[in-house]
Amino acid sequence: MAMIGRQEARLERTYYKALHELQRLRAEREAKLALVSQSTPVEQVPAPPSKKTNNIQSPAEPEIPTPPHKIMRDTAAPPNL
Repeated sequence: MAMIGRQEARLERTYYKALHELQRLRAEREAKLALVSQSTPVEQVPAPPSKKTNNIQSPAEPEIPTPPHKIMRDTAAPPNL
């Protein structure tokens, strides 16, 4: 039983050592990213050209002819009352 306790303690120390190393590396990485983003100016994206500067007109949609409407007569026989 004592051996299991020692292994558990060793694993716990290893776990927390790795966890603290990961936290340190993340903090270091965030600091580097903050320095890089501060030293590099952000480029402004140019606005898209307005429609006024574009003198090319889009083609008009073609008219689709509609078939003539037929009047349907009721050809069913009247119900017997």
